[in-house]
Amino acid sequence: MPRARLPEKIHLAAACELMADDTPDLLTLKDVIAKTGRGRTWLLAHLKANPFFGGKPTHRRAGNRIVFTLGDYANLLESLVPEPKEAPKTFAMPPRPRLSPDVPLGGGYEKALKALKAARERREAEQRNRKRR
Repeated sequence: MPRARLPEKIHLAAACELMADDTPDLLTLKDVIAKTGRGRTWLLAHLKANPFFGGKPTHRRAGNRIVFTLGDYANLLESLVPEPKEAPKTFAMPPRPRLSPDVPLGGGYEKALKALKAARERREAEQRNRKRR
């Protein structure tokens, strides 16, 4: 009678537990979360986005489990440090055109200036009329 075969994941999980017990220099995901103070979801997303940093792995997989050697952990810590970004480049503003009567402006500017001047003159005329009353 053939033996019942256990699912492969159970074998790998048991092997990982034995491997972690035999080699104390391996860190599990829980250990790294406790040491870094980052959340599980954030750390998993970071590991997925950065499987390598500087040409070296940031973690390893033993079956379905994520494990870290001491070298991997050091490389992971280096990948967590944000790279300095260059300061945003500031561009000098182009000089504004001087508004003088000698320089003809485009139609839109001239119309806007005339409208502002007319509004100012009406406002001043209304103020003069109020003072007379």
